[in-house]
Amino acid sequence: SKVLKNRRNEVFLCTKFGHAWGENGEFLGVSGKPEYVHESCEKSLQRLGVDCIDLYYQHRVDTTVPIEDTVKAMAELVEKGKVKYIGLSECSADTLRRAHKVEYSPWSLDIETNELKKTCEELGITIVAYSPIGRGILSGKYKSVDDFEPND
Repeated sequence: SKVLKNRRNEVFLCTKFGHAWGENGEFLGVSGKPEYVHESCEKSLQRLGVDCIDLYYQHRVDTTVPIEDTVKAMAELVEKGKVKYIGLSECSADTLRRAHKVEYSPWSLDIETNELKKTCEELGITIVAYSPIGRGILSGKYKSVDDFEPND
């Protein structure tokens, strides 16, 4: 953190998460749990003495946690301004495809305001939206996202 203090704007800062360690330094395994993603980021910010990490990426994919849950937690850190970019390391093509999907529907227009859509257009990356017609909103049966069952 001392090195970064006066040179933060000269450094592209990357750090990763994914290996969980116990209080005595023992390796507990790989973790992609959302709460661990947030906790690891906070600890990294404190250790590094910075307010924002340029690139925060998952070191190894936790196969016990849906990648969508892990990436959602990472995206929340971007929304909070704690991370600029997110990434995955050592993931399969299928995992990357699943992680890349975002909801873009009448219920969720976030990608229009959080720079995702603009950045993807700039970089030539295709957005693969899920629920593009809002899970039945056009039927008139649903008026709010609250009309759905919790696991729907």
